[in-house]
Amino acid sequence: MRGNRTTKTDRPAAPAASRRTIAILIGVLVATLLGGGTAGCRQAHEVRKSGRQLLRGETELTVRQPPLKVEGAIDAALADARLTRIGAATTPLQTTYEKVITARDAQDTKVMIAYRPGTDGTTRVIVSTGVLGPSDLRERVWDAVRIRLGLLDVANGAAPSTTRPAPSPAQAAAR
Repeated sequence: MRGNRTTKTDRPAAPAASRRTIAILIGVLVATLLGGGTAGCRQAHEVRKSGRQLLRGETELTVRQPPLKVEGAIDAALADARLTRIGAATTPLQTTYEKVITARDAQDTKVMIAYRPGTDGTTRVIVSTGVLGPSDLRERVWDAVRIRLGLLDVANGAAPSTTRPAPSPAQAAAR
């Protein structure tokens, strides 16, 4: 009976070319999954975010503003971004609460803006378009909220450019 068993040495080894092909295919698959495939330049601005935020499709920041001012800024930002507010829900937490405002755009894409008061006069604000939601819409709403909170000064040109760098004063004078 021992003579009928197959051992490792009895099996033919896979040719080196097929092992190399398999290794290349696995490498391409891993690179595509980790690199986002054809993510392009549009999504390059999201490099600064954590992987958890990107996966959940959200952006967050803690601001030194009271919750009432934050809610007013969110309502104004929704109007600026041409979003329709469709609902709001308040969830009590252990020592505070969290309010989630839901809005939709003209293409019926849902955006949720949540805020939670902190203990030291701060408020945590989160803008979310959900898992694999459109990052351009999330960034547009996020910028509108930050402008309304006074964190971005668009009138004085202090807002960061997302398309190309601003010209230097010498280049602007030469025009």
